[in-house]
Amino acid sequence: MSVNIDPSLWRLASSSGIPVKLLKRSGSLSRKTGTGVEEYLIQASRLTDFLSLGLPGPRAAYGLIEYPGRIAMFGVPSLVVDSMKWEAWDDRPIDPFNQDGSIAATATPENTYGEFVKVTVTYKPREKGKDDKDSDPNDPMTFLEMTSDSGGEYYTMESPNQAKWVTIEWDKVKEEWTYADQGSVLEKNIPGTEIVPIVNWRIRWPSIPNEIYKAIILPRVKACLGTVNSKTVPFINNALPYTLRLETYSTSESYTWDTEHVNAPPITLELVVTEKSFKGLGRISTGEMKTTDVTHLHYFTPDDGWRLLLRKRFVIPKSGPNAGMTHTTVEWDPILPISDFNEIWRPVGK
Repeated sequence: MSVNIDPSLWRLASSSGIPVKLLKRSGSLSRKTGTGVEEYLIQASRLTDFLSLGLPGPRAAYGLIEYPGRIAMFGVPSLVVDSMKWEAWDDRPIDPFNQDGSIAATATPENTYGEFVKVTVTYKPREKGKDDKDSDPNDPMTFLEMTSDSGGEYYTMESPNQAKWVTIEWDKVKEEWTYADQGSVLEKNIPGTEIVPIVNWRIRWPSIPNEIYKAIILPRVKACLGTVNSKTVPFINNALPYTLRLETYSTSESYTWDTEHVNAPPITLELVVTEKSFKGLGRISTGEMKTTDVTHLHYFTPDDGWRLLLRKRFVIPKSGPNAGMTHTTVEWDPILPISDFNEIWRPVGK
């Protein structure tokens, strides 16, 4: 292949000004997915800069974390950089990281190493909200990865005081169930079950800069652990207060090749949150049984259904005529501790 290898004459350059020579472009597309491949010739001394441009890591500044958007394939913007591979351009070895030059007592003989490397860039389909633009510190959906699955838990309870036995049969003519009374329930402690629907959310926050995680994110997570949300959480389908509970968290170190911009392994954080939000019958102040929104703070009793449970808290005044006296003021708190989950990913300084 005849290629002009004078970089000053190359017509193309990267967005950061690195001279490049496009050698080859290919791809494969189907109705639902696709891949692309490009081969570039660059100066070996610019390899690290070129790799950092194609595969940028998270940036941290002023307490904010930003995940740069991925570079798109020219002509097919739905494909973005997935991986990069480099190799020698000619028969000579390459030393793009100047390993030999950094330890040699004398200068490396001329033409020992090749001046150019061939870089193969592989593209993958764009992930909406993650690859198309820089992340927004104010919008968790631009940097969080979320999955969910439904489940349930069983409540075991006694039969209500006002209950009766019935027989049930299918009426083939009317095509409906018919009931026949068999008398009031006289037995005690008849076991029964109530299935409570639960949604399990797994929220993954990849590649958090190590220093920000330890100094800022971790204390926030610990403050919310085991608590119920006190405010609406927009990115979990606008989950209402009291419907989410932070059950557990786990972390792992995300080792990276980009040690020039990362001085410690980034942290990948995964939160497990359970959502309890469904419609159930509960007795209201008038004595009627009506449909209510059930949350983590609701408890079930056989006679009254689902009701919100609060606990008494005595407030000791610090000033005034009743200062220091107990049992003078009563307030009612949720039975479970609450916190604002949005604080976990709130940008610092806001």
